[in-house]
Amino acid sequence: MFGTMTTSDVGTSSQSMRRLLRRSGAVLWILVAVAAVLMIRQRANRQEPTAAPTGDAISEKELASEAGNEHDPFTEETATTENGKTSPTTAGGWDADGIDDFEFFDVEGNPVTKYDLLGKPWVVSFIFTSCAGTCPAISRSMNELQDKLADVDMRFVSITVDPEFDTAERLQKYGAIYGANPERWLFLTGDQIDIYRLIQKSFKMPVKEILGPERQLGYEVLHSNYIMHVDATGRVVGKYDGTNDTDMVALRRTLQNQDAASGDDNSDSAPIENEDADDDSQSSSSPSSKAITPSSSNAKDNTEAP
Repeated sequence: MFGTMTTSDVGTSSQSMRRLLRRSGAVLWILVAVAAVLMIRQRANRQEPTAAPTGDAISEKELASEAGNEHDPFTEETATTENGKTSPTTAGGWDADGIDDFEFFDVEGNPVTKYDLLGKPWVVSFIFTSCAGTCPAISRSMNELQDKLADVDMRFVSITVDPEFDTAERLQKYGAIYGANPERWLFLTGDQIDIYRLIQKSFKMPVKEILGPERQLGYEVLHSNYIMHVDATGRVVGKYDGTNDTDMVALRRTLQNQDAASGDDNSDSAPIENEDADDDSQSSSSPSSKAITPSSSNAKDNTEAP
């Protein structure tokens, strides 16, 4: 009833099986090679800038909504800590006890914490090196502050919002493009979760990484344009639009006068007068977002972000 398999039949079957396995293996290696090429091309498309690019932006209000951070620093009077307790806040909604501690790393791999920055006022911006939006304008503003405040004893800090891509080497090159003095201007990276938590909880600013089909080269992260002013005790005392010339003049004036005026920024009601010759083109009216007070809430959404 059943045929008998000969030795010849067994050999033929084994050869067919080996051919099938070889072909399957070849197809698998081809697929691996194609995937590797695609990954390499994707990484190659994200290169460090050799010059400052420009790009479109969205409003700060749209950014906050897009990032899922609806925090309004003009209406909150207390801040909730991780253990559920509340603490008093400044007029701008920031924790009166100061920002949370953190541990990030500079371009040399050295750890930097909140306590390393205490004792001097500092300003901080949030950027990423492959940004095609407003990061270049923000970094140029930081550079101008650094140069014009050369005699002010303070620090400048830029924190990457794309730490996976922004290696220490990339951040170092980026800083060089914008003339950063490494003795005064730190570029920090760290764990993305820790960075986003600090930005959202302590600085009350939105930040969100874009994933999926909406992710575009140069626009991988939504973040705020604000440059934050932190006093020598680690408290946030003001936020200034890093893409707005008038705000930058106001911030510079505040930092120049910090020895005479202690505590929070108090210059909202003072118009900009007798500005240096290089600022003659700036408005002489009060800046839109100098120090934040409840009365300035109508101006809170003037900032744009990549």
